[in-house]
Amino acid sequence: MRSLLFVMILLLVGCAAKTSNMVASMYSVSETGESAFDGTKWIKVKSIWCDPITFDIYQDTNLSKSKKASLELNIGGTHSIQSGKSLHLNIDGKFTDLSTLEKLTDIEKKPSYSSSGIHAGMSFYLPPHNVSSKRYLVDIDLLERMEKANNLIMRVDLARDYIDAVCTNEKSSGSEFPAASTSYGIRKFIENASQFSKP
Repeated sequence: MRSLLFVMILLLVGCAAKTSNMVASMYSVSETGESAFDGTKWIKVKSIWCDPITFDIYQDTNLSKSKKASLELNIGGTHSIQSGKSLHLNIDGKFTDLSTLEKLTDIEKKPSYSSSGIHAGMSFYLPPHNVSSKRYLVDIDLLERMEKANNLIMRVDLARDYIDAVCTNEKSSGSEFPAASTSYGIRKFIENASQFSKP
């Protein structure tokens, strides 16, 4: 009986590890690169989760000089995100408005995705879908405040409505899946961005 219990515990631990790896591959994913055109270096952390949206943070050597980054909102479905001051942040009760970098909403069609049992025996299918995006210029200081916040809520103004997105810090999201917390993704970006300031 003890050996059966031990085997079941090992299976559960293995499933949790696979789930944790799957979450880490989906959220707060780092990328780096260098432009073949002019040698500009860049970093990006994509798919930072803030329920029900995600966002990417990008910086290159030029943005680094002014201590700024580009934050790109990604909303599932086809939406018209307002231009101008259409992203509003509530950081521990203090409000900040951000303006868009472009007037038009970018709408991208994502292909379908399927998984057949490779993660803990689970399989799923995600049909083709649209993602609506818009970019905002942010100061690194603001990102640091967002990362340290106990309560962070984003409001995105749409053409006829708005979306409130509730962000999480690692304490509230659970320690087993840190990549799914907003604070983890922002901190990962800030740590990578600090490399630009080094000679």
